[in-house]
Amino acid sequence: MAMLHVYTGNGKGKTTAALGLAIRAAGHGSKVEIIQFMKSRPTGEKIIIRRMRSAGIRNINLTQFGINKYFKNKEAFGRHLSEAKKGMAYARKLLRERKCNMLILDEINVAVKCGLISAEDAMRFAEKALGRMEVVFTGRGCPEKIIRKADYVTCMKEVKHPFSKDIKARKTIEL
Repeated sequence: MAMLHVYTGNGKGKTTAALGLAIRAAGHGSKVEIIQFMKSRPTGEKIIIRRMRSAGIRNINLTQFGINKYFKNKEAFGRHLSEAKKGMAYARKLLRERKCNMLILDEINVAVKCGLISAEDAMRFAEKALGRMEVVFTGRGCPEKIIRKADYVTCMKEVKHPFSKDIKARKTIEL
């Protein structure tokens, strides 16, 4: 029975938890697809999954849909919007073709919050996927209706973080 997982909240660890779940599932032979919204840089997870695939471990894949810019202007927003649409089209293709057992939509909650994907579209996707594949939504600000629908919900609570001391994201920890 496939279920919907949500990792949300202001604390660190949402993507990390989803990636741990991905590795566990892949270790048991499941085909895992990870779609990252609003990301395009070479994150640690992207680098290691590329290496794993080169080494012949092909049941885990990561695809990014985003640009390396924040929403500073309409052009950046438009490019993020275009990438988010491509990401959702890819997710629907994976669902339609049953290409995986687990699909992680990393930062989809933020994409919804920023207006790149409608909450209704995300919800419709989750409803269609349930029963067919395990689905994981990550990111801050998950809409309440998705939280109500989810089978697993974990809210990461920030207690203390170096960002509050103006320490930038570090490779191996946040990137």
